[in-house]
Amino acid sequence: MGGNNLVKGAVALSVVMALAACTDGSPDTEPSPSAPVAPSAGESASSPSPSETAAEAVAGAREYYGVPVQVSIGPVESTGDLAVVPVEVAVDPEADPELVSAAPPLGLTLPGADIRADGSAGGASGVRLVDEGTVLPVGVSASSSFTATAGLLPLDAGTPVSAVSVHAAPAGDTVDVLLPRLGMFRDVPVVDAGPDVDATLAEVGEPVDPPSYALRSFSVSFDDVASTSEEGDVVTVTLTSDVLFDPSEHRLDGEAKRAVADVVTQIQDTAGAGEISVVGHTDDVDTDAFNQKLSERRATAVAEQLRSGLSGDFDVTSEGRGETEPVVVGTSPEARAANRRVEIVVTAEQPASGGEQDTSDGLPAAEVPESAGGEPVTFETDTPGQEFRVEVAEMVRTDEGIVGSLRLAQLSGPEVVAGVFGGDTYSGFAAKRGFAASNQLGGLHEVALLTGEERIFPLDYEVPQDAPLSISSRRLLAEELIDFPLPDDGVILVTGVWPDTGQDAVTIEATNRFRLTDVPVSDS
Repeated sequence: MGGNNLVKGAVALSVVMALAACTDGSPDTEPSPSAPVAPSAGESASSPSPSETAAEAVAGAREYYGVPVQVSIGPVESTGDLAVVPVEVAVDPEADPELVSAAPPLGLTLPGADIRADGSAGGASGVRLVDEGTVLPVGVSASSSFTATAGLLPLDAGTPVSAVSVHAAPAGDTVDVLLPRLGMFRDVPVVDAGPDVDATLAEVGEPVDPPSYALRSFSVSFDDVASTSEEGDVVTVTLTSDVLFDPSEHRLDGEAKRAVADVVTQIQDTAGAGEISVVGHTDDVDTDAFNQKLSERRATAVAEQLRSGLSGDFDVTSEGRGETEPVVVGTSPEARAANRRVEIVVTAEQPASGGEQDTSDGLPAAEVPESAGGEPVTFETDTPGQEFRVEVAEMVRTDEGIVGSLRLAQLSGPEVVAGVFGGDTYSGFAAKRGFAASNQLGGLHEVALLTGEERIFPLDYEVPQDAPLSISSRRLLAEELIDFPLPDDGVILVTGVWPDTGQDAVTIEATNRFRLTDVPVSDS
């Protein structure tokens, strides 16, 4: 660990069943003769031309289970407090009728999102708006139902299907819209609500206290000594207690002091002054009283070491919480090791005078299949006989971050719905980030960009435990579950947006699966 681990930017992540980039651009792929050709990253789907009016919808070509479709979103209608988002999906008239009939109905929802909504399936409950570092999910009405079109949307070659969702109103004149399975559509115009908005709200419901959640970045050092998360102006550095302390001890040895010194450097690179809270945590071994006292002593030891390295412009306090706040559920050795930790929470009152993200070389040797320049690489999963091929469609630098698209094809083995991109339930990086076990292995939870010293993961956000219809306290800003089976005649596009690391070429790694090195990043 070292330098400035923090990663910036309001970014979004999605897993799409498409052959077009989530920036509404088209990766270098050969569309079928009947498929609509998606505009490039610089064309009107993501960046409307000056000739277009602010009230026009944003459209883009997509492919859903081999069926070419045209997706149109917006304009978003705002009442000042609420936003109504219309979506239309039309099957290309030249699409193969057999593919259309074989494709499953479209559901714009998140995995498990409808379980607690009276068992309804599908609908548009998974549509999310991305607005200035926040995510605006679909709201929930007073009758405890999502304020969105319900039910699956059957594809029909002759008739477009439509859906609508209601959210908190975005602040600006445009907003990015993320659709499950269809990707992210950028710069959708926001206009004043028209006379039909009351009828729409009466049909799908009006949300009570529509949610708005801050996006969080998360990174982990290669040596697994520390992880760093940033949410707003609060930065939390988590140090592994097993590195800092011997069992049942609270004194820092030389190696532990060097680890804390690295945190001092990180703090100085990112904040000139502020408040620092050091919180000690233990596993569930031993008594509650012993663990509480041990956590307090460990927090005090780290706080004292921080004070010795920082100026008086930082107010450092400490406390212990024993075993009361496990980050990983379970009693396995891996879960208990993750729960033994010391968290250093920094609230900056003024920024540092300098410091830049370390993007140097020095990556650890790959222990997985790898390729260079985004070329295809074949990898296996933990399921015997299951093999996939992945390659880079494009990596594009935008105002939001680095948007990356990977083409994924299954070569052999049984169909699965989880674990394609690696990770271990309860002990993987997704577990350390606080994701529920039910959605740790479904999407891009374990796929990171690598810098010289750390893995940088896509953004996520925390949903309060008392939020209506919530089934998980933390969610990816993404499709969290890849749908199977894959199309028989091609690939699916897996798209995500990572914070901008400042690199002209990036390395992408999926835990225990593959590594793609020297992937060029182009400008949008």
